[in-house]
Amino acid sequence: MEHIAAYVNDTEHAQAILLPLMTSQRSPTGWTIVICTPRLTRHIGRFAAQRSRRQWREQWAERLRLDMEPRLREQVGAERLTWLTAEGPLVELTQRMRRQHGESMRVLDARQSRLGTSLLPVSSEQLVREPGKRLVAPVAVSSALSLVLALAD
Repeated sequence: MEHIAAYVNDTEHAQAILLPLMTSQRSPTGWTIVICTPRLTRHIGRFAAQRSRRQWREQWAERLRLDMEPRLREQVGAERLTWLTAEGPLVELTQRMRRQHGESMRVLDARQSRLGTSLLPVSSEQLVREPGKRLVAPVAVSSALSLVLALAD
């Protein structure tokens, strides 16, 4: 049986990618949905203990799973759908899953990138494009300001 691991961090974006793929699968396919919780800023450490941060991550992952699970179960079935919350580096997690499910396991990155941040790679084969971190936010702000000024005239 073929196995696919999909990394997700947003319900609507992930469903837009995963649902067409799940309906097009003709052979039985096992799916592992890996939930990637958002990173907390480094300043949150002053105000939140490690235990409360872990609890927040678990609650966030559970909400995402509850939002996605009904639609995905309709397409695949409960017996072929596995949920996992990412802990640690994603490349190492992918390697562990490949040892478990076989080297032919396919990896799908269905995460949505946020403005000003770059996503970490999920496998060693994935190419990483570093956006100009210094320029992403200023370009977005100046573009929006230019649009406002053009519409004002």
